[in-house]
Amino acid sequence: MKISTLLAVTPYPADQQSLIEILRPHNWNVRIVKTCKDARTFLSHDEADVILCECKLPDGMWRNLLNSVGTLGRHPSIVVMSRDADESLWAEVLNLGGYDVLQKPFERMEVLRVAAMAQRHHERHANDPSVPFEKSQEMAATA
Repeated sequence: MKISTLLAVTPYPADQQSLIEILRPHNWNVRIVKTCKDARTFLSHDEADVILCECKLPDGMWRNLLNSVGTLGRHPSIVVMSRDADESLWAEVLNLGGYDVLQKPFERMEVLRVAAMAQRHHERHANDPSVPFEKSQEMAATA
C-alpha cells in the first residue's frame, strides 16, 4: 500500500499532535511545519500529496502558501484548517483553487475522510495540465 505524504502547516502543538495521532496509523507520512516559509522550504525539496494549512499563520495566510505551491509547479490538494470555518471561507478556498476546509477542533473521522478525498483528488489531477493553477495564483495574489 502506498504511503501518502501529508504536510501539516500549523504553529499549534496540540493540532500537530492530533493530526499525527489520527493520520499515521492510516498509512500517512505526516510532516509538520509551522510557517509558510517552512512549508516553502519543505516543498522545494520534498513532495506532498496533501497540505493541511492553518488559515492564519505567523508569517502569512493560507493564500500565500497556495500561491507558493503553484509557483513550484506542484499540485497537492490544499485543505484549510480553521476554528472559524464558514461558508464564505469555504467558497473562497474553492474559488482560489484549494480543495476543502477542515473545521477545528478536529473530528477523527472527518480528518480521515477529508485527507483521503484530497489524496484521491491529488492522484487524479497531479499531472493534469488542464488544472487552472494560473488563475488561482492570480486570485490569491490579489486577495
